[in-house]
Amino acid sequence: MMACLNQIDKAILFFFNGLHTPLLDQVMLLITGKFIWIPVYVLIVGLLIWKFKKSSWLVIIALVFAIAASDQFASTICKPTFKRLRPCHNELLKPELHIINPAGGKYGFISSHAANTFALAIFIVLAFKEKRSWIGYPLVFWAALVSLSRVYLGVHYPSDIFFGAMSGIFWAWLFWKGFEKIVSRRTVL
Repeated sequence: MMACLNQIDKAILFFFNGLHTPLLDQVMLLITGKFIWIPVYVLIVGLLIWKFKKSSWLVIIALVFAIAASDQFASTICKPTFKRLRPCHNELLKPELHIINPAGGKYGFISSHAANTFALAIFIVLAFKEKRSWIGYPLVFWAALVSLSRVYLGVHYPSDIFFGAMSGIFWAWLFWKGFEKIVSRRTVL
């Protein structure tokens, strides 16, 4: 069973990694970058301040903790525990991959990019849910695009992305629920 799942994982990796063109390579490097998204992060903080006003500092702290927890879970617990080589560091796969910029770390399960971007996106979806706002849903698309860029670049298997995304969703939900509980207690007092 695991061998079959591993083969499917590799097949999907090779499909997306094989789509490369010089232009798409540059676009995916841009998408996967951290600093290009700073204006989006500033906009998110502004929207949270606008919506939550006096409680905005609490929601921003909860969001930061959700992202930090997802990042630490991926980087300090999962990667050292599972020790699954990234495709770009797997000597058997390297000759078959188009690698533009190899990832820094040796291990890739689970993807920190997927965990962190999905933690951010889902937290915002939850924060703006009662108004059925459009604000969070483009962020889910963004998180999926950033995650896909990691497979395209050959630095993660699709399963690294899937479980990273699930982890980010869990941490977003957990810290959102914590925020709701704190705010509900403050309004009761």
